[in-house]
Amino acid sequence: MARIAVMLVVMMIASALISCAGEVVETTVTLKITVGSDQLFSGEITVNNANPTVLQIVKEAELLYPGAFRVQYDEDDTQVVKINQYYNTEIEGNIYLWEYKINGEFPETGKASANTVADGDVIEYVFDVGTPVGNKFVYEPYDPSLGLFPEEDVAETEGEADEGEEIAEE
Repeated sequence: MARIAVMLVVMMIASALISCAGEVVETTVTLKITVGSDQLFSGEITVNNANPTVLQIVKEAELLYPGAFRVQYDEDDTQVVKINQYYNTEIEGNIYLWEYKINGEFPETGKASANTVADGDVIEYVFDVGTPVGNKFVYEPYDPSLGLFPEEDVAETEGEADEGEEIAEE
C-alpha cells in the first residue's frame, strides 16, 4: 500500500513539473477586413496562444490598433455583428452580414468564438449581401457606393452601445 502511495506522489510531482515546463507559443495571423473593394483594415496580430480563436484575434487587433476599426459582438460574445457602420441586418428582403474566411475558405461552422487559427493563417472578414434566389440566398460582396450604411461620427457612437448589446435595425 505504501508503495502505491509513493508511486502516486511521484507521478503527481512529475506531472506538475511537466506542466510548469510548457513554453509560450506565439501565433501570428493576418487579419483583413473588407467591404466590397474597400479594405478597412489589414495587419498582423501576434498572440501568446497556440490555438487562438478567430474572435480572440479580432479582439487583440482592437487592442493593438486602437481606432483602426470599431467592433460590436452578439449578446453571447461569439460573433461579430458590426464593424464600423456596417452591421448585420435585413433590408427589403436582402440579408447584409459579416462573414469570415480562414485562408480563403468559409469555415464549416460560423462561430468565430469556436474556430481556431494557426500560425501564418489569414482571416478575412467580408461584408456581404445575400439576395434571395428561389429558396436560398446568393451572397456577394456589398458595394459601399450603394450608401445603405452611412459613415458614423466616431464621437457620436462611442459609448452608445456596449459590447454585446443588440444592434437596432435602422
